[in-house]
Amino acid sequence: MLVDVYISLPKNADEPSQKDLSALLANAPNANQSTCQNTFKISNFSHNVG
Repeated sequence: MLVDVYISLPKNADEPSQKDLSALLANAPNANQSTCQNTFKISNFSHNVG
């Protein structure tokens, strides 16, 4: 199962921290890496601030 993560950020937000993103993924449905085949590296996460 593929997990798409969408994060809304205010315009002048700082880069989200690794800890924040890890917590977000840990709380996402089907994001448990021990049971989910398709995992992705959180270090590849990037976002654009409008």
